[in-house]
Amino acid sequence: MVLKICHHNLKERQHDRRYDRLGVKIPLSESLEMTLQRLLPYWQDHIAPRLIDGHNQLLFAHGSSLRALIKYLDGISDNDIDKVKFQMASQFYIALVITLMSLKRLL
Repeated sequence: MVLKICHHNLKERQHDRRYDRLGVKIPLSESLEMTLQRLLPYWQDHIAPRLIDGHNQLLFAHGSSLRALIKYLDGISDNDIDKVKFQMASQFYIALVITLMSLKRLL
């Protein structure tokens, strides 16, 4: 069975009453800025403290989340983030300095 997702289905999901308790309207899409706003609290509250305590962290994420994290860690401007390329389903390693800003990224 193939599920066809169209704009109509997305609008229905956006108004799904199961999400009413969250008190927010589910967006039909997500910009890189929105992804970063969603990602940073988790980075700051969970991942960064563990890194500071000396614990390695293994992250799995989709392209937009990775791009947002790289943008934040490397201090990449909005204009230059489009130039950052990485292959899907690939691994890369980010070495961080004590300030948790990117020291180097190894693809």
